[in-house]
Amino acid sequence: MSELESRIQKLHEEAARREWRKEAQEQQKKDKRNNQIQQIKELKPRIQNLLTLAKECKSLGISFPSPTQLRSMGYGDGHYGFESDGIYHQIGFTKEYPNFIGIKAGGYFGNVDMFTDGDTVNIPEDGTFGDRFLKDFPEFEKAFLAWIDSLGE
Repeated sequence: MSELESRIQKLHEEAARREWRKEAQEQQKKDKRNNQIQQIKELKPRIQNLLTLAKECKSLGISFPSPTQLRSMGYGDGHYGFESDGIYHQIGFTKEYPNFIGIKAGGYFGNVDMFTDGDTVNIPEDGTFGDRFLKDFPEFEKAFLAWIDSLGE
């Protein structure tokens, strides 16, 4: 084999290695996203309870507290509340997708929002916000339930 043929073969081998790495990374992303979806679906009863309470608030004309009020109750930093928005990218009830809890992308993190009702789980292909949802959901749930429990006190 000539030097030229040897170098061409090296290039083909390198291209094959790079393709293999790319496919492995894509599969890893898919596996991570599928795992996130499964973990979120396991939260379905808790998600459904929160959605039921939020719908009841709306039907009874009870507004959610302001971000400043929530901060004084120990939730958030005074910039975001129980409704998701595209600025702070925090977990919350969604306006665009009624009957869902999610995180708005707001353009900065792409154009695909993350939202779920426990059955349907929409996570961008790259898994954006899946880990954040799973990490932040318990705190969101605790704060929302604490706020409801505090009403009338």
